[in-house]
Amino acid sequence: MNDPLPPELGLDPANESPFKGKTGLRRLWNAFNYSMAGLKAAYLCEDAFRQEVRLALLLIPTALLLPVPWLGRGLMIAGVLLVLVVELLNSAIEAVVDRVSLENHRLAKRAKDIGSAAVLVSLLMLVVIWGGVLLGMAREPVKYLFTPAPGAQTSPLGVANARHSPSYGCAWRLDRARLDTLLGRAQIIHRL
Repeated sequence: MNDPLPPELGLDPANESPFKGKTGLRRLWNAFNYSMAGLKAAYLCEDAFRQEVRLALLLIPTALLLPVPWLGRGLMIAGVLLVLVVELLNSAIEAVVDRVSLENHRLAKRAKDIGSAAVLVSLLMLVVIWGGVLLGMAREPVKYLFTPAPGAQTSPLGVANARHSPSYGCAWRLDRARLDTLLGRAQIIHRL
């Protein structure tokens, strides 16, 4: 099954990069090391990437702590990670353009501007995702605060149960610590 490649494709494995000859676990290990070196280089050399990493360190734990459905939480975290991925690609484009030539050229400017536009679009997408999830949470707070997640035994803040009350009336148990954390110690006007 090792047929020679047609010359019209312009592919010549013998003249490819000497770094591409590894296979199996060695290739995976090398790829992991190259990826770590790329993350380190981006963090050390790119201010925008450092700022977005700090933003990710703030937003990802926030998404994990908010009482939102898992789908919303996943979208929020994916949006943050997408910004990092696009910034890494933008930084790579800028590095290649600068490697080719440091002179001002309209095509170099176009490549850098398009990469920067991609970062802007990913940031706008992040705002739309977070805004949509948080707006949904604000529009239906009872659903987010008091409805149990699928498979959960109780809701995040409380549970209503008419059968386990001593008088068989409607009983409501509220976890005040979680509610205070969510509302920022706001005064609760109505007692349940």
